[in-house]
Amino acid sequence: KVWDGGGTIDLKGPVTLTVKNTLAADHGFSIDTMKVQEVIKPGEEKTITVPLENIDKTVAEHRVYCQLHPKHVAATIKVAK
Repeated sequence: KVWDGGGTIDLKGPVTLTVKNTLAADHGFSIDTMKVQEVIKPGEEKTITVPLENIDKTVAEHRVYCQLHPKHVAATIKVAK
């Protein structure tokens, strides 16, 4: 599994996410509304920092998905109110 999914973020500063791929194949990690698109290698842990200017602040829920495997279940990150 690349990421456990879910969670809440605040937009008071850059958002930092740590993603780990525990599977034997490359997996994607994309959040279109944060301009994130990464490929995580098998066994790799990657820290992704998203600057505030890359985050669509009109969105309350950000869809997280694997761009390499469209059938994988997507997750959602919610913005704290």
